[in-house]
Amino acid sequence: YACLFLPAHCWGFLSARRAFSETYGLGLGFQMAGTNSLGPYGIRIAALSGMNLNRFDGGFLASKLVSELGIFGVIAVLFYIKKAMMSISFLRKVPNDDTEDSRVRVMWACAVMSIYVDVFIRGFGYFSPTLILFLSLYMMKKSRDSDRGKSYR
Repeated sequence: YACLFLPAHCWGFLSARRAFSETYGLGLGFQMAGTNSLGPYGIRIAALSGMNLNRFDGGFLASKLVSELGIFGVIAVLFYIKKAMMSISFLRKVPNDDTEDSRVRVMWACAVMSIYVDVFIRGFGYFSPTLILFLSLYMMKKSRDSDRGKSYR
C-alpha cells in the first residue's frame, strides 16, 4: 500500500494545482474533481493498480476543495488551518476546571483536530463519517452558542 500512497498523495497536490491554474482560480465545480487532465502521478497510479484510483476524490479533502472550489477552497483550507492551530494551542493548556463550558470547548477542539487526517492525509470526499460527525458537532456548538449567547471560538 505504501507504493500506492505516495503517488496518490502527489496526485492530489498536482491535481489541485492543475485544476486551479486551468480554471484561473475558479475551480472545476462541485463534485467535478478528476475531470481535468491526468498528470504523471495519475498515469503512475493507473499503471500500478490497473485502474484510475483516486481520480475523482483527489486523495485528500484539501486537494478536492481546491480542485473543485478554486480560491474559495483555498480560503476554506486556510480557515481550517487557523482553527486547527487554535485548537492545538487550546488543547495544550486545557483548563482543569470541570465545568460544562470547558468540556464543550475541549470537545470542539478535538472535533476540529479529528478531521485533520481527512483534510491533509487521506480522505474520500465530503461525506466521510468523521466530517459528518464534525458537522453535527458544529451544529450542536452553534445551537449552544445561540442559546447561551456565547462563542467557543
